[in-house]
Amino acid sequence: MRKKKPHSYIKNRTQKITRSPSQQGKVAQRAGWGNQNITQSNLLKEHSRSLRKNMTIAEKKLWTHLRSKRFNNIRFRRQATLGNYIIDFISFDPKIIIEVDGSQHNDKIIYDLSRTEYLSSFGYKVLRYWNNEVLNNIETVLNDIWSNCFDSPIRRVAPPSPAGKAI
Repeated sequence: MRKKKPHSYIKNRTQKITRSPSQQGKVAQRAGWGNQNITQSNLLKEHSRSLRKNMTIAEKKLWTHLRSKRFNNIRFRRQATLGNYIIDFISFDPKIIIEVDGSQHNDKIIYDLSRTEYLSSFGYKVLRYWNNEVLNNIETVLNDIWSNCFDSPIRRVAPPSPAGKAI
C-alpha cells in the first residue's frame, strides 16, 4: 500500500507567496530575468565586495597594518560605501577616510576633488596616498595617518581685526 504524501505536496494546491521588493530582486537575478529590480545601492555593495576580493598590492600592504584594530585599537573597514562612493578605508571614530590612489588618478583630479569635498561634508578627514608611497614608505604613511587621527582638528580662526576697528 502506498503512503499518502503530506497535504503540502499536492500538485494542484495554489499558494500565494508574498516577497519583499529586495527578495523579488534576488529571485529575478537568480532566475535570469535581469537586474531590473536591483537598486543602485545593491550594485555598489556587490562592487565593493568584488573590490575587497581583488585589492591592489598597496591596499593589501596598508590593510595588514589597519585590520583587526591593529592600528592603536581603531577599527577600519575596507571598501565600504558612503553615499554613491566606495571608500578604500574608513574609520567611524575618529572620522578618517584613507584613499590609496594609483596612476589612473592623474587624469581624475577634478573628480577626486569633488569626491573629497563630498566626503568631507559628512565630517570625515580624507587622506590620499599614492600607491608608491604606501609600497616604498609605509612607515611615513602610517605616521601621517597617526598624526591625523590623534592631533586635534585645525580650527579656523578669523584674522585679528585692525586695532580699534570692529568687524
